[in-house]
Amino acid sequence: MQENTQPPPGGVVLRAWQAKALPVVIEALKARKRAVVAAFMGAGKSYLIAELIRRSKEQEGRGVVVLAPRTALVEQLAGTFGNVLEPVNVGTWWQNAKVSDRRVTVSTYQSLPTLVERWKKEGRSCSLLVCDEAHRTEAGVILEAVAALEGLAPGRWLSRVGVTATPFRSDDKEALSLWDEVVYRYSYADALRDRVVVEAKVVGWDGVGNEAETDEICTRMLSEAALWPALASAKSIADAEEYAVYLGKRGIPAMAIHSQISRKEQAARIYALRSGAIKDGSAGGDNRAVHAGIALVPGGEGKGTAAQVAQRGAAWSTHAARGGDADQLPLLAFRGDESGTATRGHHRGLGDRESALSVARWGPYPG
Repeated sequence: MQENTQPPPGGVVLRAWQAKALPVVIEALKARKRAVVAAFMGAGKSYLIAELIRRSKEQEGRGVVVLAPRTALVEQLAGTFGNVLEPVNVGTWWQNAKVSDRRVTVSTYQSLPTLVERWKKEGRSCSLLVCDEAHRTEAGVILEAVAALEGLAPGRWLSRVGVTATPFRSDDKEALSLWDEVVYRYSYADALRDRVVVEAKVVGWDGVGNEAETDEICTRMLSEAALWPALASAKSIADAEEYAVYLGKRGIPAMAIHSQISRKEQAARIYALRSGAIKDGSAGGDNRAVHAGIALVPGGEGKGTAAQVAQRGAAWSTHAARGGDADQLPLLAFRGDESGTATRGHHRGLGDRESALSVARWGPYPG
């Protein structure tokens, strides 16, 4: 990557950690290190990358590729980059939105092979590759696609940066072969110290009630905690829909949100949550649409963990805070498991953990 020593005016006002990380990443790229930035969820990794791209300089016929695992993240990243780089410089590449001729192309990992084919026909190549959730890049299809991307410019170095909150594999014997080292770390403790996030406040279940009363107990805890907006987990799309109706009948306006409703409807429900039109949003399925609001209830056959919801919620609230319209993001989590994450209805037997039902306050400080 070539650095633009005279960057254009504009850009974003970086947080302290971002301002410290940026020169470290630039120097790593100059040294041809395949760098990873490990930063806590919601800390602002996408704005760091946007500023890195803004300060970079591509040669004629070369561009920047940013990869993310889901289309919702592609759209979110493209919006962030558009704010910093101007929308005309940013295109997306996935099944329903294919624009390949911009300075920056944001794509899903799954769509990278087709982007490579298009660039091959256009005579373009990649000068900087950015991988969001870089811990996911060890899949064979991704490794092959990145190799093909490099092959568009044989003999030329492809600079790359990975960003992730979890820079490791579940098996400690498995390396992340696309990357050399973590060049900068920004931990949860760092984020707390800098007031980028607030410390979680957990309200444990009082032990009153039984399994048959799970929904009633969860709703009582939600009402007593009175932390709005809120997130509530569910074990499946159907469960999320049912619980949203359950809440509505008990005076808590709620909606379900999941991948089986249209993107337009997802956006409308998220807006309703953010604006306060409803108190509780019930999100289920695979979490692809979960971005937080007054309350969301993610679920989906073991995939809708409270940890995942918290990550998406923290990210949404962090970006919203930059516009001055976000407060701390509460998280309502139901049912604990052996790892400490929680999903409503995911396990049987409320007595498994005393803290099986909890309300956590988690998100950025406003402003």
